[in-house]
Amino acid sequence: MSIPSTETKPDGIHQARRPQGRYVRQMIKTGSPREREAYAQKLIQRSRVDTGYFAQLALGLVLLLVGILLELPLLVLIAGVSSPVINPLVGLVSASLRPSYHHLLKSLLYLVFTFLLFFAVGWLVHLLSPELEGVLQSLSLYYGGDSWLTWIILVVFSVIGMLIFLFRDNIPPVIISTVLFFLIFIPITLAGYQMARVDSVSAASFLILAGARLFISLLVMVLTAWITGFQPQKVVGWLFLVLVIIAALLMINEAFGIFKPGERPKSIITPGSTTVLMEETPAEVPTMAPTATLNILPTATSLPAVAAILAPTPTQTPHEETPTPALIQAEVISESGIVVRESPDTSSVILAYFNKGQIVTLLGEQVTQQGIVWEKVSLGNDTFGWATSRYLQVIAN
Repeated sequence: MSIPSTETKPDGIHQARRPQGRYVRQMIKTGSPREREAYAQKLIQRSRVDTGYFAQLALGLVLLLVGILLELPLLVLIAGVSSPVINPLVGLVSASLRPSYHHLLKSLLYLVFTFLLFFAVGWLVHLLSPELEGVLQSLSLYYGGDSWLTWIILVVFSVIGMLIFLFRDNIPPVIISTVLFFLIFIPITLAGYQMARVDSVSAASFLILAGARLFISLLVMVLTAWITGFQPQKVVGWLFLVLVIIAALLMINEAFGIFKPGERPKSIITPGSTTVLMEETPAEVPTMAPTATLNILPTATSLPAVAAILAPTPTQTPHEETPTPALIQAEVISESGIVVRESPDTSSVILAYFNKGQIVTLLGEQVTQQGIVWEKVSLGNDTFGWATSRYLQVIAN
């Protein structure tokens, strides 16, 4: 009769059933190309999106909609746990490890469809309850804002999620999927809500934020797989990596304005007038006394001076001063802040960002374009721009 031994192997704590843990690490080091390809094929099979994905996603979206309408944070949290949004992301990464055009396009299609569903939830929130207050305030607690801590959390959980996918198929990545749900897909819902409110500026800012986080997460996952031994393969894999890098850089630049555009002539745009480009200031023209009467033209006068003299100007008394309009102070009340654009147009160049609570100086001019009321604001140094009036609250003197 043998007595059971209590001796443990030194690596016993890391050992897992095949094809996980120690076996995968050993296969990466000593495995043949055929073994690597076979394992990459298993990763593709595990990342396939089936009917179960859509059933869970539908449940999560319903809970999210009800949670927002009834203002129940617990339902929103359960919605995040119930939504397996990580599946299309790891599907894209696995398609680059074992080149598969079909799996890449299919995962991309499912990801776009998931984005549209979250966008539709935000649209429905405003459609079903247009007078609902506090939607931005409540959901802003979940997507984390623009702090660096949020980006660190995104990177860390993307790394952990990819490692679990590669080495531990018996551990469901529920926590990872929940974090991505709030950091990437909640801003999509907010974009739909803002678009339904005809606030395309705020909607675009949320879409840019979600896109930046999405491509950063994908890039981190691809690099994590590469470092652990699964590099992109053939044209499909490397093309996917290059496109993800380019998209991530573009989205980050759009969100934070890291690479500023070149200096351009400043434009003065007022409602009902043409655009005047301010180039170099011409030489000063001698001005005549306001009380002088023009009888004859002075001799040896240059053409610009003649034109300046002939131009009709309002008469003023010697001691009369032009009244300067009183400047108005306003506070930014949008949770996502506001952008100041060069002209009252949602496609115009962004000149500056103002976060919630910052004070903005208004110049007292408004114009309505594209269904949006724009307010002319001062940016200092004799420059100005246009911001959405809806999220500016005038401060009483």
